[in-house]
Parts: sequence; structure tokens; C-alpha cells
Amino acid sequence: MRHIKIAALLFAAMGTAHAAEKQPAWVLSPYSVYPEKDWLCVVESAQDKAQAEAKASGSLAQIFKIDVQATNSARDSLASLTQNGANSSSRLTVIEQQIKTSTNVTGLMGVVHEYWTDKNKTVFALARINRKSGAAAYTSLIKENDAVISALVKNAAAKGASFDAYQSLTMAAGVAALTDNYLEILSVLNPTERENIKTSYGNKTAVKNKAAEMGRSLVIAVQVQGEDSGRIKKAFQEVITKRGFKTQDAANSYTLKVDYEVSEVVLSGNAQKFARYVLNASLTDAQGVEALSFSANGRAGWSSYTEAAQKALRNAEAAVADIENPDSFAALFEEYLGSLLS
Repeated sequence: MRHIKIAALLFAAMGTAHAAEKQPAWVLSPYSVYPEKDWLCVVESAQDKAQAEAKASGSLAQIFKIDVQATNSARDSLASLTQNGANSSSRLTVIEQQIKTSTNVTGLMGVVHEYWTDKNKTVFALARINRKSGAAAYTSLIKENDAVISALVKNAAAKGASFDAYQSLTMAAGVAALTDNYLEILSVLNPTERENIKTSYGNKTAVKNKAAEMGRSLVIAVQVQGEDSGRIKKAFQEVITKRGFKTQDAANSYTLKVDYEVSEVVLSGNAQKFARYVLNASLTDAQGVEALSFSANGRAGWSSYTEAAQKALRNAEAAVADIENPDSFAALFEEYLGSLLS
């Protein structure tokens, strides 16, 4: 029911077309048609409808002092997390609905557009938002999101130092970024209503700092057997550190145990020398409970076995670190972190 409620609150952006015979009054004076006490309006023009709408939406966003880049970054990050997590997770429902509804590049919701084309084919676009209904929608969103953030922070506190806790706080930080944006919008639509709202999470910076602190507290010990050059170890460490976590040799919050084996493969009738690698890894928490496992294997050929073994090692490194490979450890680790929101 919650997603139905949110969908109703976020009235969809609509577009109405006007014939080119007569110029609407809003082209020159939008507030003569839509009184400023009830509406916020912007009119822009361009050579096509899409450009005119984008310009009008962008100008409207400037009135609200929206950080479009930060808003879209937070929205994209949350979209990635909700896609990686289980869709059945009830605490993601509200956020998913907001992501789907806020498709406009500015991140604004509840914007209505109108268009008119003059005899020179110049398109005029009006972007408007109703103060009363807009304020009601954003107030409801802010309260809903505050509850989501509070639940995620409490969940993290209950989990202690763990990836689960870190991912909950990362999610909370993303929701807080969107919600801070909603608060800015509400302060323009209805300053009095904005003053009456007190959030429990403080602001996005406070929640982001909580997530960063948790991330710094998670240290993964990487232990490799069967490969003495350190290249396999380095490959795993780079995947982990790129995600913001620390690594070391001794056991800590988590331990990643890796076994690497390489052996010669003789193919009848083939003059080349072949080396086969087998790579197995297991990530366990401080209690020894396995969080995820990874395995990869492959064969490499060259004119000498030494070179074939080196090529096999390079292939093993790629199997660990290549995020574009869906079967790599990097992709598996990313998927694991996303799944913690289920």
C-alpha cells in the first residue's frame, strides 16, 4: 500500500499542446494565468519541444537552488542499490517509487508542462508547480524518508561492524541526500511548512559521515597461498580498497583466504606449452561464517611453460579485478554488497 500512496502523492508531470493560431497569455506573462501565490512558473523557448522543456525545467530547478548533479548522483546510486538488492525488501519500496517518478533531469517531481509553437517554429515551454499540492507531496515524502533513514541507521547499529551495517548506512546517506533536496524545495514552496519539519537524521553530511566511519572500521585480511609474487594478493586488495575498505595481513573484521594453483597441461600433438590455473577464495567474518566464495580457472598457452604460467597468472588477475566481467571477483563483491539490502 505504501508505494500506492507515494505514487498518488507524486502527481505525474503532464504536457498539453496548444495550437499555433493564438499565443497563450502565459508565453509573455505566466503569472497572469497562474497567480504567483499559488504557482511557481518559468517559460523558456527553443527550436524543439524537448530542448524547450529541458530549459524550462532547468530554470525552475534554479529557483529551488537544486544541486542537479548531486541529486542525480544520489538517485543513480540509490537506483543501483535497489536493483542489486531484493525487490521484495519493503524498506526500498518508497525509494524505488521516487527514483521512477523523478525521471526529469532536474530531479523535480510534480512539474506540469505546457507548450506553444509560433509561426517561426519556435517552441515555448511553460514549467509550473503548484505550491499547495507540491508542498503537501514533498512534506509527505520527507516524513516517509526520515522514517526510512531512521530504520536503516538502527539496523546498522544492531549489526555492529559489518558489511551489512555499512551498506545500510550507505543507503541511508543516499536517501538523506534526496531528502535534503526535498527540504530545499519545500522551503521555496511553503517556508512555514519547512520550518515546522524536524528530521531525525540531521542532514546528508551527518549520515554520510556515519557511513564513512563504518567503512573505515571494516578491515579485510587478505591471505594468499600458492602465489608468492604478490600479484594475486594485490589484485584482490585493489578490488577491496576501490570500494573504500582497508586491507591488511592479519585477521580482522573479515578474512579473505585465497588459494592459487598452476599446473602444466600437455595436449597431444600440440607443440605449445600450456598452464592451467585454479583460483579459489572465501570471505569469512570474525566468527568464521562465510559471506561469499569465489572460484575461477583457465588455461593459457605459449612457446614455453614459464611464459604460459605467466600468462595464466595474468588471466587470473583479470578474473579477480575486471569489473566488466560478470563472473569476476570484482563483480561478485559488488553484487554481494548490493544484496545486503534485501
